[in-house]
Amino acid sequence: MSVPMYETIADYLLTEIREGRLREGDRVMSERELADHFGVSTMTSKGALARLAALGVIVRSRGRGSYVAQSLPDLSQIGLESETIIERADSLRGSVVGLIIPGFDDSFGAETIRAVESRCHDLGLHLVLRLTDGNRNLEKDAITDLLRLGVDGLLILPVHGEHFSTDILRLVLDGFPLVLMDRYMRGIPARAVYTNNTEAAREMTEYLMDLGHRQIAYVSPSPDSTSSIEDRIQGYMLAHAARGLGTAPDLLFHGVSSTLTLKATEYYEKMFAQDLAALRTFVGDHPEVTAYLACEYGIAILLRTAITDLGLRVPEDCSIACFDHQYSALTAPFFTHVLQDEEMTGCRAVDVLVSLMRGEEPAIENVIPHRIVLGSSTAAPKTR
Repeated sequence: MSVPMYETIADYLLTEIREGRLREGDRVMSERELADHFGVSTMTSKGALARLAALGVIVRSRGRGSYVAQSLPDLSQIGLESETIIERADSLRGSVVGLIIPGFDDSFGAETIRAVESRCHDLGLHLVLRLTDGNRNLEKDAITDLLRLGVDGLLILPVHGEHFSTDILRLVLDGFPLVLMDRYMRGIPARAVYTNNTEAAREMTEYLMDLGHRQIAYVSPSPDSTSSIEDRIQGYMLAHAARGLGTAPDLLFHGVSSTLTLKATEYYEKMFAQDLAALRTFVGDHPEVTAYLACEYGIAILLRTAITDLGLRVPEDCSIACFDHQYSALTAPFFTHVLQDEEMTGCRAVDVLVSLMRGEEPAIENVIPHRIVLGSSTAAPKTR
């Protein structure tokens, strides 16, 4: 069986790393540079970089490029694994994968979809996308429709809610090939690919503390048994406990609802206005707060608007940190934020699904690395 060119390129870069010509932290050739060097399309070179990122060999940073990981896996095992991935997927060529996701934008979701599509393309899998707009009924309909279509496996980023869909739970218990993304099911053996949100929130809270902040508020939607939100709250609280600081219950605001949908409707605009008014009140009622940790990028935008509406400045009067960010090639990110590796998430989710579709038993928990990206929204608190 011939080896795809993206694997050839990946093997070339692995050799460069193994033999010391590329060391930890070194920049790796870009998609365009690799495409020109090997005479292939940028889609092919992107597949090579995505493969190495999924294996933890390189770290990709939007706007900066790709770099050899600071902590490398056992490279002696990578070549064998790379070959068997192709062999395992070869028998599945032509299979159909369904991707169900609430929605996407440039702050979160778009890169995940691109990575899933690219990985499916590389492995010869067909992809069908369904958007749920964060609606439980639409998620249920999407699952039903894709199963009727005859998909061979499902990738699902579940909607926010108090309980997981009974349809998802039934598929897991029936052993249907299914992988969750961005969250997991507590106590249920569903394969999941996600960021360690507890650790990420703890690191970000400790970063704010290191700047000198002691009164830090946390702002999110209602947790509603959503693992990603619950874990971020836990990380925030663990950081306080580690520093011997208490967490005031009134500094945890869980009333944001407009960020749970990306669909611009009259109902959404009403929720947005209500959230903004509630956050103005929250900020005004807590003048002692010098920093805010926002659960999502959209909440950070709301907070910044509420703060400036009250005549305060970011970061001079209040710092804001958040998860995720909307990136632009022209400007540096404003908010200090947790960067989740969406590309690795998408690639890893497809690889885990391939294993399930072959009747194998991949790991239940697949944790993707994250990092803190500094922006101009955080600074030391001013002396009061």
